[in-house]
Amino acid sequence: GFSQRLFELHDTLLEAALELVTDCRCRDGCPACVGPPGEIGPETKAVTRRLLKLLTKQEKSFET
Repeated sequence: GFSQRLFELHDTLLEAALELVTDCRCRDGCPACVGPPGEIGPETKAVTRRLLKLLTKQEKSFET
C-alpha cells in the first residue's frame, strides 16, 4: 500500500521537509517546522536542518 509509494517519494519528501524547516521564520523551532520548541533540545531546528541536509546529500558529514 503506502510503503511502496513513500519509498518512491523518499527524496521528494526529505527535500520538502528541508525546505519547510529552512523557510520557517522562527529562530529555534516551532510546532510548524520541527515541533514544540525545547521538546528535544535547545538546537532542535539547527540539528534538524543538518540532518535533512545529510539525508538529501547537500552535506557530506555531520561533524562540526
